[in-house]
Amino acid sequence: MKSVKRKFKQKDFARRVRRDKIMLCEKIGLSLDEFIEISLKALQEISDKLGL
Repeated sequence: MKSVKRKFKQKDFARRVRRDKIMLCEKIGLSLDEFIEISLKALQEISDKLGL
């Protein structure tokens, strides 16, 4: 999670991701840390389908 958060500000990391949309999580009461944690857990659960 720390690595993703650190790289989140870099334009080269996840280039097509709309960071402004991700930041909307705060409007529903989720911090960026919480959002990243939830996202990473979800990706881990389907990592075999994603080829990770």
